[in-house]
Amino acid sequence: MFDNLTYKKKVRLLLIVAIVFALISYSLAFKKTIKLFRDYKTAKKKMELVENAPQKISKMELELKNLEYMLGTKDTTVKNTRQLILEKTASYCQENNIILREILQPVNIEQTGYNIELNVIILEGGYLKLLNFIYLMEKNKVLGKISSVKFALNKNPLTKEKKLQSTLYIQKINKK
Repeated sequence: MFDNLTYKKKVRLLLIVAIVFALISYSLAFKKTIKLFRDYKTAKKKMELVENAPQKISKMELELKNLEYMLGTKDTTVKNTRQLILEKTASYCQENNIILREILQPVNIEQTGYNIELNVIILEGGYLKLLNFIYLMEKNKVLGKISSVKFALNKNPLTKEKKLQSTLYIQKINKK
C-alpha cells in the first residue's frame, strides 16, 4: 500500500500522522499534567503568603493599638475630656499649692474622619511643681497629648512680685 507512494507523499503522510498523534497525546496526557502543574504553582504561592499571615495580622493589630494609644482615640466625648482635664488639674493644684488661672474653651477642628480638640490650661506656681504636672499629663494619654508648653515669668507692677505661669496645650484626636 505504501510502496506505490512517492517519497514526497510519504513524508507528508508521516507529518500528518505525527501532528494527529501529538494532538491526541496532548489532549489525553499532557493537557492534564500541565494544568496540574499550574495549579501546583498557584497553590504554592498561596501557601507562602498564608504561612506568615498570623504573624503579620498580630503585628498590624499591635501597630493599630499603639497608634490609637498614641493618638488618644479612646471613646470619650468632648465634654468628658474637658471635664476629666478639669478634675485632674484641680486635684493636682489643691495638693501641690498651684493656682489654676484659666481653662479656655476647647477649640475643635474637624478633618477627614477625625475631630481634633485643643484644650488650653494656664497654671501659676513653682517650676518643679509645674513640670511635675506636665509629666503627669503626658503620662496620661487618655486625656490627650501635650502638643506645646509655654513658660512665662510675669511681674506684678503693684507688688513687684514675679510669678511663673505655664500654658499647656493639650491636643486630643477623636475618630468621627
